[in-house]
Amino acid sequence: MLIENQYGRSDHDHFGKLLTYASGLKAATVVLICEHLREEHRTALTWLNSITGEGHAFFAVELELWRIDQSPIAPRFNVVVKPDDWARLTETARRSDAQGGELSDLQKTYLRYWGAFRDYLQDMNDLTDNARLRPRKPLPQTWTTFAIGRANIGLTGSVNSQAKWIRAELTLYGSQAPEARLSLLDQRAEIEAELGYVLDWDELRGTQQAIRLTQPDQDPTDPEAWKQQHAWLYERLNDLHRVFHDRIKALA
Repeated sequence: MLIENQYGRSDHDHFGKLLTYASGLKAATVVLICEHLREEHRTALTWLNSITGEGHAFFAVELELWRIDQSPIAPRFNVVVKPDDWARLTETARRSDAQGGELSDLQKTYLRYWGAFRDYLQDMNDLTDNARLRPRKPLPQTWTTFAIGRANIGLTGSVNSQAKWIRAELTLYGSQAPEARLSLLDQRAEIEAELGYVLDWDELRGTQQAIRLTQPDQDPTDPEAWKQQHAWLYERLNDLHRVFHDRIKALA
């Protein structure tokens, strides 16, 4: 096993050393530990897991320090990249499907839209030492997601080219989603006071719930409007992360 660790955000220097040492030592298991994993390194490790055999495993772990009340500070290791055997089995089929069909013009627009948002996000994160949103790989779809520190709960930025809106939301999944929504709803007054604006708390059917903010009269297919839309999404998703992060971790 090979482990490479570093302070702060992962960088190309440490990532290059990780791969160089892994090759030289013929390591079967490779682990990168850092405070924040850059999206390009996440993508690279995920790709390595998808193309290597079952005898190899690539992990990335983000380190946090936690304290509850006056307890001693304790480390928390969050595994953000790990081998996925199912992904390995389906990667060949996925590549075949991708090669056999072309993206529609609208899908290509979504791909460019989220690619531009990723660039905007990275530029903004480079200006702060406390970045909450980590850039994600752009995909040809109407949404992009961000982690908020708990399984089955995340942040979602989405667009609608027909109804002409963009949206930032906290999305809750699974059988516990309705109960979690009600727990957060009890804190609605405090949450919206911290935000300085109101949210849409309408209950959804099924096991997916969402707490939303929608900006109407926005055309995501107009590149001239992207910069303003991306600024709005960045600000609102960061707002949601700020007010919900600790409350989500405190949920039973």
